[in-house]
Amino acid sequence: MTEKTYNRHLSGTKGGQFAEKHQSEAPNVSLAGPPAVSPDFLSWRLEHHGYAQHLSPEHIEDITARLNESLDLSDKNIIKTANEVYSSSAGHSLDDASTAFDAVEHLRKEGMSATATSVERVIASKKAATAAMADVDADALVGAMDDLRSLREDGYDHSTASSLERNLQAVLDRNGIETTTDELGQVTRLQPAASEFDTYIVEGTGREIRVEKFKSLPDGKTAPVPADDPRLQAGEVFDKVLSEGRTFTRSMEGNWPNYPGAIRLQANRPLTDAEAYSLSGVVGYANSSAIGGEPLDDPNVGPSRDTAHSFIAHIDTTKGRQGNFEKFEAMIPDIIANGTKPRTGTSAGPIGSQAIPAFGDPDLKFEIYYDDVIEG
Repeated sequence: MTEKTYNRHLSGTKGGQFAEKHQSEAPNVSLAGPPAVSPDFLSWRLEHHGYAQHLSPEHIEDITARLNESLDLSDKNIIKTANEVYSSSAGHSLDDASTAFDAVEHLRKEGMSATATSVERVIASKKAATAAMADVDADALVGAMDDLRSLREDGYDHSTASSLERNLQAVLDRNGIETTTDELGQVTRLQPAASEFDTYIVEGTGREIRVEKFKSLPDGKTAPVPADDPRLQAGEVFDKVLSEGRTFTRSMEGNWPNYPGAIRLQANRPLTDAEAYSLSGVVGYANSSAIGGEPLDDPNVGPSRDTAHSFIAHIDTTKGRQGNFEKFEAMIPDIIANGTKPRTGTSAGPIGSQAIPAFGDPDLKFEIYYDDVIEG
């Protein structure tokens, strides 16, 4: 009979970890106490379910302690407890984190690497802000505030207590922790209202991304919406967009281009990097025919991207000869739908061929933005 080695991740509450056992095929194991889970075993199970990458060592320690208190070491309870611990500090579930990760990977597979990188930056900044807040034990701070106020009211070193109270209040304010005084005169924490979320669908995947609502979001009319705003990243159309340090204004009745140095186009669906490159050729052709500005983008690189739905073409229109922006805007949908006019000579290609063929998507529409407009 072959001897086997069993490495155990489970331990009893007495005697520590199970030592490595050399046993026959019918091992006889007795537990010295209630079963317990180790951090290594927990990490292994969470990695199996695709959650480990989103959890810190501190999360793992907390989850381990809670599981060992519950004595329920099933996978179902592991996932439930992990979600409770993670969401309490992150403000969203592990499934939300996994969905966001999958969405970034999907964007890269679809050729939208620039957009994927932008989304990763937003996620990273959100994690950093969450980590900073997690360092603050709100309940302990509020308790300390109550103790200090009691000391001051009882006459113990009034000036010192007042100074400490002011400093502590500043810490609470910086971290958005609100307090109130109950009917007994005790300082207690004012619990914030439950968060509300907007849900955005990642096209082509059916996956949802939940984004917490903020009351002071820019409206895109009086204040431009920044390029990393989740609403803009999901394809929502705004009148004003802040990208690359420029404010782009949507072309519409009541304003007209002045001398823009960049033109932003936002489609009604996501574009791959290859599609954005091809469509920048449409912009270049229309510019040459109607504006006459000097193209500034490297033709080997193509336009910059600020969302999955948009790209930015850099053109110095101050050097434009015609400056006919009305014709420019009319040419873009026409070329997308029909291509450029057939050639009548052979110098640039066979007679009847086109410099740019039709794009092949009759439903594709664009909003056009300029970084320099005159508003009426």
